[in-house]
Amino acid sequence: MIFDSLANSDNYREMPAIHLALKYLKTLNPDKLPVEPLELDGKSITAVAKAPKTRPMNECRFEAHRRFIDIHCTIEGIEGIAIRDVADLQSAGDFDISKDIGFYTGDHHAIAYLHPGQFMVCFPEDAHKPGIMQDGPLQVSKILVKIAVTH
Repeated sequence: MIFDSLANSDNYREMPAIHLALKYLKTLNPDKLPVEPLELDGKSITAVAKAPKTRPMNECRFEAHRRFIDIHCTIEGIEGIAIRDVADLQSAGDFDISKDIGFYTGDHHAIAYLHPGQFMVCFPEDAHKPGIMQDGPLQVSKILVKIAVTH
């Protein structure tokens, strides 16, 4: 897991896919977010705008992916994302291979509150619980970038 600011995006030049995604995120205008999912590098790197309402932590759930890295970037508002190594959690059902998502239960290891301009990179081993409110429910604006994992 990486938690950082877009201001530090050049620190990720040695990770070309992540660096490309961060460069894109730095160019966004909060008033003109993409309406449709956008391919940044074919289908291997895609971005989609989301506008979830944050909730209490107990109403959110851990998720993890096998084929994609997620980059969560807050544009407006504050969103908490809890993390834990997926190996330390209990499965909450079968992994949905077609949607590349599994849900899990257990306690978080840490939580980061993403403010505008901050991002979190979640690798396949990083179960993450997005959508957590800080002081109360809040409509947030964010971009979710998905990077295909190559083996």
